[in-house]
Order: sequence, then C-alpha cells, then structure tokens
Amino acid sequence: MLVKLNKRNKGTAHYKPPFPVIRNFDDIDREAPANQQIENLIWIPALLVSRFLYQFPFLRNEADEMFSVGLEVVVDEVHKEGVPGDRIGAVIHTNACAAIEAYCNNINSVVKVSTRTRYKNLQRMKETPHHIRLTAQAVTEDDETELIIKDAAEFLGIDLKNMGLKDKRKLAEVLEL
Repeated sequence: MLVKLNKRNKGTAHYKPPFPVIRNFDDIDREAPANQQIENLIWIPALLVSRFLYQFPFLRNEADEMFSVGLEVVVDEVHKEGVPGDRIGAVIHTNACAAIEAYCNNINSVVKVSTRTRYKNLQRMKETPHHIRLTAQAVTEDDETELIIKDAAEFLGIDLKNMGLKDKRKLAEVLEL
C-alpha cells in the first residue's frame, strides 16, 4: 500500500509526543538561538503524525519513529540558512511530510523505491517493484525437486548433463511423472 497523505483530509488522531509540544503560529525569529527555533517548530511534525495516524491507523506502532523523522527535518531546516522566518514553517511542513511518507513506505520494503517515484509511476500506470510482507500463516519452504531428480539420476547411473531421450523416459518412469 502506498502511503501518501491526503492534503484535503484535515482529520487528526490522538498522538502524544514523547515530550511536551507547544504550538506556535507566529513567525520564527531567525536570529534567535537554534534551540528556541526548534522548540517553536516541533509542533509541525507532531501534527503531521496525528494526521498520518488518522488516515493510516495501521501506523500506530510507528508513531514515535515518524515523529523523530519529522523532528530531524526540523533540525536540518533550522540549521540551514536562506529560509526566512515567515516561510520556514511551510518549508518544514512540506519536507517533513515527504520524509514521513518515505519512511512509512520503506518500513517493510526490501526494494526501498522512493515515494515520489512510486507515486509518479502509479500516475503513469507503470509497475513499480515492491515488497509484500508475508502473513503469519504463510510458510516458506525450500523446493527440493532438483535434489530429488539428482538423487534419482545418481541411483539410475544417469548423467544429467548428457542425458538422451531414453534416459529421460527412464528417469520420468522412476519419478512417476
């Protein structure tokens, strides 16, 4: 399943971050110390996580990890220069949303294809490689067919690399194929 936050759906689920978060809707003073700027912006990843949990309840166990991914974006953006204080919140919101989507889509993925690539391929109706987690009821077993054929050929004294039609029929007869 592709996790992509629906921007029109403003519903939120309850999420309690690991530490207290205070909402701040004012412009950020870019001249203030980095710690103060981060404290004024950490409500954005908390809000994003609550929106993700509302739209994708199966991510409840990953909530703190999603918050830490968003918090990492906040710290990176605060330490970057060039984004003014009245726009940094929007930049963080966009980048944190993309980072959390990428994290959620790569939780069980072996392939680790990026979210944007999958989304673009989905729009173009192209197939993107993906990994599906097996359920608990599914059992994985090794296929022993090749081993059985080698044992039967060895028992009959047949060389598998230089087998003729007569040897193939004899082998099939022994294996009851």
